[in-house]
Amino acid sequence: MAIAEDFEDAVLNFDFRASTAPGAPATNWFRSQARVHSGLWAFRSPLGVPDNGAASAVAAITVPSDAVMRMWLSTDSENNYDKLHVFLDGVERWLPSTFGGSGPLRPWEELLLGLTAGTHTVEFRYTKDSSSAVGMDAAFIDDLGVHVWGEAGGGGGGAAVPPRYSVGGGGRVKRRGRRG
Repeated sequence: MAIAEDFEDAVLNFDFRASTAPGAPATNWFRSQARVHSGLWAFRSPLGVPDNGAASAVAAITVPSDAVMRMWLSTDSENNYDKLHVFLDGVERWLPSTFGGSGPLRPWEELLLGLTAGTHTVEFRYTKDSSSAVGMDAAFIDDLGVHVWGEAGGGGGGAAVPPRYSVGGGGRVKRRGRRG
């Protein structure tokens, strides 16, 4: 099983919602050509997120066995103040203070998350501080994919992640040969 979302067409492979609340409306994040990792389109946070506001795109993902979720993230925002956060099952897994998460034309960063069998919730949340806007004032997601471990087509000769990666403590996927 593999689910890939490159945002290149209007039919999204994940059902993104504004929150996990029952009956929550579709998110107001949208496909954009303003900043992409590959191809012509990426997923962008909404226009006009107010000061002290936030906008989320939430999706439930069910996998039959261990899997990896892979994505590319970027921002064009007020450095250190307006940030992209990534949560998996309610736990923040991409910390802006550690990995960036904000800044004008922030370089694309890869994030890999290990998943166990079952249903998981991923949330992309763009937050704003009390004032100012820089650049496009937005967060971007591109090349989002979920690959079940050991299935053909998952990359790395049937492995879910390329051979240079391994699963570390707490389900975090780590790049081999790097410290940290």
